[in-house]
Amino acid sequence: MGAAKNNMCAVGKKTMDAVKASISFCAVAILLSGCAASLSSRDNLAADIAQDGAFVKNIYHAAPFYITSFADQNIHAHVGRIYIEGDGLAWLSKTQPSLNPTPIDPYALRLAEADDGAGVDRVYLARPCQYSGWDKVGEPCPRKYWTTHRYADDVVAAYRDLVGRIKAQRGWQSLELVGYSGGATLALLIADGRDDVVAIRTVAGNLDIDAHSRHHNVDLMPYSQNPARRAAALAHYPQIHFMGGEDKIVPRNIAQSYAQQAGDARCITLAEIGGVTHGKGWVEKWPSLLRRPISCKSNFD
Repeated sequence: MGAAKNNMCAVGKKTMDAVKASISFCAVAILLSGCAASLSSRDNLAADIAQDGAFVKNIYHAAPFYITSFADQNIHAHVGRIYIEGDGLAWLSKTQPSLNPTPIDPYALRLAEADDGAGVDRVYLARPCQYSGWDKVGEPCPRKYWTTHRYADDVVAAYRDLVGRIKAQRGWQSLELVGYSGGATLALLIADGRDDVVAIRTVAGNLDIDAHSRHHNVDLMPYSQNPARRAAALAHYPQIHFMGGEDKIVPRNIAQSYAQQAGDARCITLAEIGGVTHGKGWVEKWPSLLRRPISCKSNFD
């Protein structure tokens, strides 16, 4: 990790690719002693990736939050594809939360950049308290929103409203949702009850937060919504959930638990991708994974 920590001082896509495999929910504390801990370096990394993707930055007020977004510059498509970031640097260990959840490596943004955007309008949304949007209110973002309340009622309501506003602003007729890790949790919760979602894709997604907490022997999140409890209501949306064959953070059984609770799973596809961990290997495979069909036929790979 010593060499990795030194490499983190240079902000850029190639730099992060060299070290991101060593980052996990419970193995990031050592990084805090180096420059990777600075919020400015994480902001700069996101800006570099966004520049590679020809994205422009916006900060949306979705009360009570300020949400950082990167999006295609030209509004030209009738279908919007929204990428939702993971939990980021939420925890330093199983019991110690971080000071700021801005991702060390914004993986959902990398996925959006790897998407060629053919026929769709790409928009990336960060999570509450990530990046510097909260600076607008001049006070700290409450820590509960990257710990116990990650998927609380007010979080879900804010994103549902924001997605609706972005859709209207950009002239979409329908939308697709892509969620990475904890962003997958939020993607499903956003979709619930909407009639304009034509596809849901998740990558290494935490689709059952209770099962995930039990798997890692950590406290449940009673103040957060769990999409697995709404699986039956979500089952009619065409959806594919990609699971990493080597993922130790969100293993296969989490997505399986969600699918089992759905009952009628004709529209739910679980696809395990070999040789991929929680935070390594997805970006390279993403263009081909995006081409996988999503249909309402039971298919458990």
